[in-house]
Order: sequence, then C-alpha cells, then structure tokens
Amino acid sequence: MYESFFGLTGPPFRLIPDPSFLFTGKGHRDALAALRVGLAAGARVMVLTGEVGAGKTTLLQALLTSVDPASTVTAQISAAHLDAETLSERLSEVLDLPRQPDPLARRDALLSALPSGPRATLLVIDEAQHLTPSALDLLETLAKATPRAATQLQICLVGQPELRILLNAAQRGGFRELIGADRHLGPLEQAEIRLYVEHRLHRAGWNGRPEFEDAAFALEKGTYSKTPVKTDFGFHVIKVEDKRNKPVPSFENVKDQIETFVARRAQADYIAKLRLAAKVERLDKK
Repeated sequence: MYESFFGLTGPPFRLIPDPSFLFTGKGHRDALAALRVGLAAGARVMVLTGEVGAGKTTLLQALLTSVDPASTVTAQISAAHLDAETLSERLSEVLDLPRQPDPLARRDALLSALPSGPRATLLVIDEAQHLTPSALDLLETLAKATPRAATQLQICLVGQPELRILLNAAQRGGFRELIGADRHLGPLEQAEIRLYVEHRLHRAGWNGRPEFEDAAFALEKGTYSKTPVKTDFGFHVIKVEDKRNKPVPSFENVKDQIETFVARRAQADYIAKLRLAAKVERLDKK
C-alpha cells in the first residue's frame, strides 16, 4: 500500500544488495574511491570492514561493476567455515584447475597457476571475520607468490570489525604488510540519514511527493496551513489539532539494545587504540 501512496515502482529497502542503490555518503564515497585506487594500483590485499547493515556488500557490488571480466576473473567466496583446504578447493574451481584430492598438491597447483594465468584473479572473501588461521596462512602464501611488478592475484577481505582483531594479531605482521587499501564504514552522520532515506526512495521511483508530513510538522498546535498543500491526491488544507511526544521507553525495555551498542562501541574504540599504538617489528632484518 505504501508503495502506491508514495508513487514507488518497487521497494526502496531490500534484503538483496543492489549497487544502483548505493548511497555515496562521505564515508562510503571515500571507501569506494580507496578500493578503486587499490585495484588500479595492484594492491595485493584490500580490507573493508563495517557493522552489519553498514552497506559493505552494496559498496562491494558497486566496486565489482568496474572490474573488466576480459582481463580479470572474479571469485566471490564466503568465509563461513572456510579453512585452507576448503579455500583452495573453491579457488581451484573458479580457475578451472584439474581436481587435486591432496591439499598440498592443490596448493602447489594454485601457486603455479596464479602468476602465469592469462587473466588476473580478484578474490573477494565476504564475512572474512570468520577466516580460520590456516585460511589466512594460505592467503598470505598465495599473495606473496605473485610478483609485485605484475600482480596476478588481488585479495579483498570484507567483514565485520572483528576481522581487524584477526589481522592485528602479532603473527599477522607479514600479512599486514601486503595491505594496500584499508577502510572502515562507520555509521552515517546525522545530516546524512535523511539524505540516505530520500536517496533510496528516489531510486525506487519517488518524485518527492507527497510532502504532507513536512507541512504538518511545521505547523504549531491549533494552526492550519495558509495555502493548500499539494500531494499526489490533490490539494489539502492541514489543521493540527494536537501534538504529543512519543513517551520515552523504560530502561528495562531497551536494556539489551543499550548493552549491545555500548559493547560494540567499546570494542571499536579499543581496536582503534590498539592500531594506533601498534608497533610492528621485523625480526628477520636483525
């Protein structure tokens, strides 16, 4: 019903990510630009993190539209239950390599095929916070095996903030050196929220009408609009009989939501402090 009321051609909010609905707010615009630069510059590893619903997958889909399939094979893999053996199997399938039942033989085949393939490979791993240590070890091995002068394998890790805990572990110093683009999608700024909602409405066919709510909320209690307000259903004179604030919910009703919010914010702040204070020491150069 609301779609016909607002003149929409489809739902403005969908479960399936659609790059045409990407809202290029400040943070999203910066992240997309950084990833595109990383792709063009041959960054071996790119990282994109954000909370659930931050727009990571939609942004990623927009990024992939700029990848030329004639020169690059794109492999998208979910990291759920992904260890080194499963990762090598899926990557081998994407590259059409002969089936190798032995994990070590399969890894060696990948090491041989990736640098010499006719097309470059872009490996995108979603939900990368679930990567196992063995999968990260394999990714580092594959990335380092590609000559820097002609990068044949690029890896893009996309996940929730917990991914940064994995990458900031002491034993991941070598992997961190491979990261050429790194962005985090934070929440929208207050001024962007309305723009975001209106952007999605416009993408779904909204033409800015009806504007009834703007006129109604601008009036004081007991007053009426001096000029008719136009909507898709004609012209209206609005009179505001009453206004009331929505009651503040009790603490007990929102306790769980507050705890979740505070815990995630504290975790994000802690990770940010660790990154700033991190000191990477290369023992192999001593």
